[in-house]
Amino acid sequence: MTPGEQTQNTAQIDKGAPIAVIDIGSNSIRLVIYASSGRYPFPLFNERSNCRLGEGLGEDGMLQEERIAVSLDALARFASIMKSMGVVKTHAVATAAVRRAVNAADFTEPAGQILGQPITVLSQSDEAHHVSRGLTLNMPQATGYVADLGGGSLEIVDLESGKMQHSTSFNFGHLSEVGRDEIEAAMTSVPWLAEGRHSALYGVGGSFRALGLAYIEQTGYPLPVLHGLRIPGRSATSLLKAFCRS
Repeated sequence: MTPGEQTQNTAQIDKGAPIAVIDIGSNSIRLVIYASSGRYPFPLFNERSNCRLGEGLGEDGMLQEERIAVSLDALARFASIMKSMGVVKTHAVATAAVRRAVNAADFTEPAGQILGQPITVLSQSDEAHHVSRGLTLNMPQATGYVADLGGGSLEIVDLESGKMQHSTSFNFGHLSEVGRDEIEAAMTSVPWLAEGRHSALYGVGGSFRALGLAYIEQTGYPLPVLHGLRIPGRSATSLLKAFCRS
């Protein structure tokens, strides 16, 4: 029995059983299993597999066979973990790499068979909504830009007192072969972003976590906690320049 089939057969019986979320990104695939009882979704299991599904997704828009195979192997392992932990409901979503790929079905169809349910491919606007929602659940009055830099895309949201004013998505990420001039041209082509009316930037995702870890290590910051970490603008610029030189 696959996790998806298990969902249909037992979800009505055991409402306290764990639920799972699978995030299929351009760089990694993450599985988080939550306890569904209680008011707070407490994580029971959290693992990321660095599959690099979007690697090589160039002008032809094709997912590479090798990266598809690696990603499907990871999903098969995750399916076994979910079954062993008694997961009865799974939310599996894919983002930029699958959204852009002309051969997306070469991945989504076998992936759906492994999980026993279809893969939901998020649109750019859906992804931006989830990015802002994830932040405002923890910081309900946040004002500024929210940036989620993934392997194949960059989502930026304009927040005012926790309310989304604008959002945009760019088809480049840290796996993309794109130059600085192209990035700057894309940014300035969005009027509300070119205005630069906010001074605060909320970083979401693995790239910003890496920046936060580097800041903690280089400055001797006393608390090794990334959530809510504030990095001064000059320090962030200095770190990024060091990354570019290395």
